[in-house]
Amino acid sequence: MVQKQNKRYPLHQCLLFGTKSKTKLADHLQVTRNALESALEVQKYNTFEKDGRAIQQPIGTLAHIHSRFKKLLSSVETPAYLHSGIKRRSAITNALVHKEGKYALTLDIKSFYQSADREYVFRFLHHGLNMQTNATEALTQLLTYESFIPTGSAASQILAFWAYKDFFDEIHALTLNFGMVFSLYVDDISISSQNPLPRNFHIAVNKILQKANLRLKLRKTKYYGPSDFKSYTGCIVTPRQEIEVPNIQKQKFIFAVRELSKRTNDSTLNQSALGRLNQMQQIQKPIFQSLRPILETAR
Repeated sequence: MVQKQNKRYPLHQCLLFGTKSKTKLADHLQVTRNALESALEVQKYNTFEKDGRAIQQPIGTLAHIHSRFKKLLSSVETPAYLHSGIKRRSAITNALVHKEGKYALTLDIKSFYQSADREYVFRFLHHGLNMQTNATEALTQLLTYESFIPTGSAASQILAFWAYKDFFDEIHALTLNFGMVFSLYVDDISISSQNPLPRNFHIAVNKILQKANLRLKLRKTKYYGPSDFKSYTGCIVTPRQEIEVPNIQKQKFIFAVRELSKRTNDSTLNQSALGRLNQMQQIQKPIFQSLRPILETAR
């Protein structure tokens, strides 16, 4: 099946749908059958820590398989509430859908990837993609590290969503019953409304997640009122319904510029500062505009 670039398809038209054998699976993943078997026998990962988080990064053939899986699933239609891992959707679009919400609730799933059990990956591949058992078992093994979804994989975002889509759909349906707006960005759940949210609404969300052995990080649960600055995954919505850059991002940029003034020939630091500026200006275009010519000249 040939899929045109940028066109979205229902799940049953995904190239992987109905895969009957490991030979056909290898064809879809664009590897030889021998390479597939080798990757199954020895799964190669680069494991390390970054910012206090354990990272499992597939390498070699396994990295290609994960990237290929991501590409195939990226062409599949997803619910409007999902804003991660989808072209033309981002943390910014995630915040924009809540721009007019006077009241809000933000939630974080605790250790999402590490809690994402291979059983749910298997269920999605076997039932959602209608793959035969031997192909399902092989792909489940290739896409998981030990018993969970690896944090450093290109496929992790889209795979984790599809593995738990039924539960996210249930949360979405619950919010619709109350006239709320729901969005999902990886493991960040955002809910907003024109009316006050029911007391302890997060408990109802947590109960749905617990059915899948997931749970909320309760210390990061946050309710907002009309006069609050609301934080949605790296973006701030002000009480005036404007999108702004979080203060912590501004502070990191200012620190980078100050360091650059001491190390004027540090091209790596310069690129880092310019990258931060580009990221901030996607959210708030005029911010630090006067510093752009200086950074670009120093490159």
